[in-house]
Formats: sequence, structure tokens, C-alpha cells
Amino acid sequence: MTNVRGKASNCLTLLKNNTCLETIDESIILTNLTMDKLYGVMICGVMDPRNLTFPSINVTNRAIKTKANRLIINSKEFKKSKTGLIIGIILGVVGGLILASCIAFVIFYRRQRRQRQIDKLQILTMQKEMQQRYVDMPKKNDSWELERRQLLIYDDKKLGAGAFGAVYLAKLIGKAEGSKDAQSTLGKLD
Repeated sequence: MTNVRGKASNCLTLLKNNTCLETIDESIILTNLTMDKLYGVMICGVMDPRNLTFPSINVTNRAIKTKANRLIINSKEFKKSKTGLIIGIILGVVGGLILASCIAFVIFYRRQRRQRQIDKLQILTMQKEMQQRYVDMPKKNDSWELERRQLLIYDDKKLGAGAFGAVYLAKLIGKAEGSKDAQSTLGKLD
């Protein structure tokens, strides 16, 4: 025997005057035992507080080892507390939900912001298109172009039709003021 773990008794409840209130007949209560260990139990003495004489242990054959008829384990002593596991699972689930909601909020916010930027860009593009729709272009002077007030057009004398419309006979009133680079002899005729 290497270690004494404690004293054993068959008394479940011991009163202050060392009398037993509740006993387990023919059984011994062993305390301070742990699971997954092998123990050897050795009975050194049997003492009855009401009887100071040691009772005889009836073992006729010393070669036969005594054995327990049954083993009752108080499960409250060996039951592991699952409170930490339950709290850990609850905190993990709550933390996961908070993290998932934060990620969902960030994704939703970014999509909304991107959609707002696209909408603003479309509005700006539409505004620019509307502004540029009717732009006053700088007037280009065509060297062959004459003003309408300088021509007397005869609508009843159609000369023909071309790619740009019908051609009518007209008479120039006054002098044609064209470009100096124009090679027209129209303005020189009089």
C-alpha cells in the first residue's frame, strides 16, 4: 500500500455525537475516488462506535479473495459540469450571428453605395447629353453659299433635282459677296 486515500464507513449520515443516522448494511462507502484508476481496497479494521470490540471477519478460506457484490457510484461526484460548454456554445452562436449580421450590413451598404454612384453617374451623363443636345455650333462660311435675300427664285421653273433636293431657276440681285478663294465667276458677271 503506497497511499492512504481516507477512511471508509457504511454510514451515510453521521450525527454530531458520532452515532449513525442512516446506514448501508454490508456495504462500505469509499470516497475520494476518481474514474479510470485502479484501486486496491484493504480493510485494516472494523470499528463500531457503539461497540468498542472489534467484530470478527468471517473469512474461512484465506485463498479466496473477497469481492464486491455490487459497485454503486455516486454520479454527482463524477459528473462533469457542462455549464462552460453550454455558455461557450451560446456565446459562439451569438458571436456568429453578430458577425454574420455585420458582414451582411457591410455587403448591403457597399451595394447601395455602388448603386447610388451608378445612379449619379447616369444622371450626370443624361444631364450632359441634354445640355449638348442643342448646342450653338460656330457658323461656317461656305464660299458658295448665298443669302436668300440676294436671290429671286422662280418656283414655277424647275430645272431638275439633285442629291440635295430640287433645283429652280433664280436671279441674283446685286453683287455676290463670296470668299476671295472661291473660283466662282458668278459674282463677276454683270
